[in-house]
Amino acid sequence: MASRISYLFTRTLDLYRREVVSDGSGGEVSTWVFIKTVRCRVAQPVQGVSHVREQIEGGQAASTPYQPIYMDPTEPVYRGDELRGVGAANQTGVEEIYRVAAIGYPSKEGFYKRADTEFVQPEPPRKAP
Repeated sequence: MASRISYLFTRTLDLYRREVVSDGSGGEVSTWVFIKTVRCRVAQPVQGVSHVREQIEGGQAASTPYQPIYMDPTEPVYRGDELRGVGAANQTGVEEIYRVAAIGYPSKEGFYKRADTEFVQPEPPRKAP
C-alpha cells in the first residue's frame, strides 16, 4: 500500500548503505553500496533539536541543524544510510549527500517515514601526487 501522501514525494534520491568486508589481513574495507532509488520530499533545513532524536535521547541533544526527508513508510531506509542526489533544488549539478541520523513515524500509521538527516558537503576530487 502506498503512502497516503505519496503525491508529495516529488524528488528521487539514491539510497546507499555502508558495507564492510574483511581485507584478508585482519583489517576491514568499507564501501558504499547502492540499494535503490527512493521517492521522497526533502523539506527545508531546520535549526534545533530533531524531534525524532529528542524522543530517542530524552531532549539531551545539542542544537544541531538537520534536514528532514519524508518518504513512504515501507522504504528500507535506516540510521547510518546515505541518501544521495544531484542538486535539483539549487541547479548546481553538485551531488547532495544526506546521512540519516534518526528515523521516525507519525502517530497515525501508513502516512510517511521521516528521516532526520545531516547534510554532508561533498569533498572535491583528490588528485594523485
